Amino acid sequence: MNETATQRTSATQPAAPWETDFYDPDFFDARAGEAAVDSHLTRYLTNVASLGSAGEILELGCGTGRLTRRLLERGHRVFGVDVSERMLEVLRSKAAAWPAVDRERLQLARGDVRNLRLKERFAVAVAPDDFLTHFLTPECLASALRTVRDHLHISGRLLTDFRVRRKSELAVGAGPGPYPVFSTGMVHGVCVGGCPRSVAAYFWKQFAPAERLLTTNMIFDVITTDGKVEGRTYKTLRQRLFTSDELEGIAKTAGFSDHHEVSESEVVYHEFTAK
Repeated sequence: MNETATQRTSATQPAAPWETDFYDPDFFDARAGEAAVDSHLTRYLTNVASLGSAGEILELGCGTGRLTRRLLERGHRVFGVDVSERMLEVLRSKAAAWPAVDRERLQLARGDVRNLRLKERFAVAVAPDDFLTHFLTPECLASALRTVRDHLHISGRLLTDFRVRRKSELAVGAGPGPYPVFSTGMVHGVCVGGCPRSVAAYFWKQFAPAERLLTTNMIFDVITTDGKVEGRTYKTLRQRLFTSDELEGIAKTAGFSDHHEVSESEVVYHEFTAK
C-alpha cells in the first residue's frame, strides 16, 4: 500500500487525544507495527553479558516483557518500569507462567521515569527501543537521565539506542503533504478481546525540523476470520530525534561519562558510565 494522507497536522501542534495510549499490548506483542526484532534484543543481552556476571538491572520501558524474560533466564534480577498499566498487566500475566525462580527476581512499577524514587541501586540500566526519544525536549531528557543516574551504582552502566532515520524520509515528513501511507503488513492469530484476529497496520510520518520532532500516525485494522474489518484503531507517537552529540552532552550534565556508541543495522547503540 502506498497511498497519500491528506491530513496535514504538524508535529508542533497539540498531541492527539489518544497519544498517551500509543503502545497497545495486543499489537505490540504481535509486532503489527514497528516493534523490535529478535536480533535487536539479542544485542542487549550480549551487551549486558559483556559487563560481567548476573546482577541487578533497571529496565526502562519494559513493556510486555520480551527483554525482561530473557534477562531473567540469564540469572539477572530485574526491576521493570513502564508508564503503561496495560502493558504491565500483560507482563504480570505472562510472568505468572514463568518458573518461580524467575518470578522471585522480578519487580515491576508503573510510572514516569522522571518521578522514579527507589531505595535500590542497580549495576545496569537498559532503555531499549528508542526509549529516550519519548522525552520531547532536552530538559525532559536531562531530568530522566539524572533520575537514572541516581539509581545506578558508581561506574554503573546505561545501555540505550536510537534508530537511524533516513534523511530522505525526514525530508518527506517535513514537507507540506500529502504524506505517503505505508503498510507494515498483516499479522494473523492476534488475540484481540480474547478472540483470534488478523491485524493490518499502516502509518505515515511527519517531521518538524526546528524542534526535531517526529510524529508517527498509525492505523490498525482488526479483521475477522471471514475477512471483514471488525474495528479500526488510530495511534499517534511523537519522538524527539536527538543527535549523538546532543545525547552525549545531556548525559554528561546528568552525571554520566565514557560514552561509547556502535552502529548496527540502522540502530545506534549507546553505552554510558555513571560517575
